[in-house]
Amino acid sequence: MANPENFELTDLKNLARGALVEHFGDELKKVMANIEDERTDAEARREIAIIIKFKPQKTRVTVTVAATIKTKLAAPKDLQASIFMVRNGSGEAIAINNNPEQPDLFKN
Repeated sequence: MANPENFELTDLKNLARGALVEHFGDELKKVMANIEDERTDAEARREIAIIIKFKPQKTRVTVTVAATIKTKLAAPKDLQASIFMVRNGSGEAIAINNNPEQPDLFKN
């Protein structure tokens, strides 16, 4: 049997040849962009969860490792607007942006 001291120990940096750290970096960028986004609640919690599952083989020598990264971002804030309902010439209800009860003050 080979001497275990001659091998590199597994850690988060080298697990899956560094892919886990790379994926974490990608998700962290998404979180930072979401925090910076003015359309989201500044104080809403964001989350990055790393789940690592270990599935040993029957011999207990080989272990399959599966890593999943799940990110929860703040949702955009709800948007509100007012629209006005009027009837067109054929009696059909339609939505318009301007209040039909108020004249246009700046129309040429």
